[in-house]
Amino acid sequence: MFTSDSQSTRPGPARDDNRQENHVQELIAALGREDVTDSLVELGILAVAPLVQALKHEKDGLVKYNAALALSKIGQPAVDPLLESVDYDDADVRLEAVWALGQIGDDRAVEPLVEALKDEDWYVRKQAAVSLCTLKKPESVGLLVEALGDEDWHVRKQAARILGTVGDARAAKPLARTLRDEDPVVQQEAAAALGKIGDPGAVADAILASLKHEDPFVRNEAVATLQDRGEEAVPALIHCLIHRRDENVKREAADALVIVGSPAVEALCHVLTINHKKSHILARQIAAWTLGTIGDERAVEPLGRTLANDPNPAVRHEAARALARLDGERAVELLIDATKDRDEDVRREAKRALRTMRTRDIDQGLGST
Repeated sequence: MFTSDSQSTRPGPARDDNRQENHVQELIAALGREDVTDSLVELGILAVAPLVQALKHEKDGLVKYNAALALSKIGQPAVDPLLESVDYDDADVRLEAVWALGQIGDDRAVEPLVEALKDEDWYVRKQAAVSLCTLKKPESVGLLVEALGDEDWHVRKQAARILGTVGDARAAKPLARTLRDEDPVVQQEAAAALGKIGDPGAVADAILASLKHEDPFVRNEAVATLQDRGEEAVPALIHCLIHRRDENVKREAADALVIVGSPAVEALCHVLTINHKKSHILARQIAAWTLGTIGDERAVEPLGRTLANDPNPAVRHEAARALARLDGERAVELLIDATKDRDEDVRREAKRALRTMRTRDIDQGLGST
């Protein structure tokens, strides 16, 4: 039987709570010096309020980061205070909260994250976009479609990019309308998003329209985008080259692929092998011309096979012209073989190509002396 003195020293719930609170505070104090995030995560909901306090009131950026990291690992119990922190007056707090919400992945974060695309701080806006891309929630589609009409071009750009990442077909028509946005950067993001969703026709239209735009700035921006990120545009432009009926549009797509350059070579070589419809004859012709204009040596053997085996003489003729522009010993060998082609025009073009290459070699030799 316990005496009154022994009962007074027995640990009770209040004392246990105090011990845990003290332990939490010790861990919080060590956030900027030691890796204690896992220890805080083990405490779960008990650590949430102190971590949020550290996130909001500590000046050390490392402490803020580690607090946000621990909250993201705690997960659901931290969502509500993190949602409140998205509206905090300190941009660093908003930034960490937006990041943590993206890591947790709770549906409740979608609307606040879309709203954060309008944040006054550029870093917060960027992180909100990254977090929405991480979430990939179908629930965000409606809100992001609304954001396509925002007065801030940056918000419209980010909304288009995220919609492409989410990949929901419901966004296709709104993104197609955004192809007419007044800002060329927004147009390009909408086009890229449509490509990811699976609308190559709309992407090609956006690219070709930008290249023909009346504003020289828009045209220059379109060219720069193709040069910097052209690989993303290749599938849409190849689709246009193969499937569009209008020859002018096919040739415009080829001109765009020339701007893209080397990243388009493999896909263009594949076009040389397509022979299912009559319309593919023109596609193969234009692909051969494009490869010759790009001038990548990887195209030599595919063009040689086309020159030797394509059933259409017009395609073989264009392959011979392309090989002349590519130059090199192997191209010469392939063209010599083509001088025996069954079609007179192809034989004539192969001989002309060889003469052109020989003259060029002589001129280069004279120029080097």
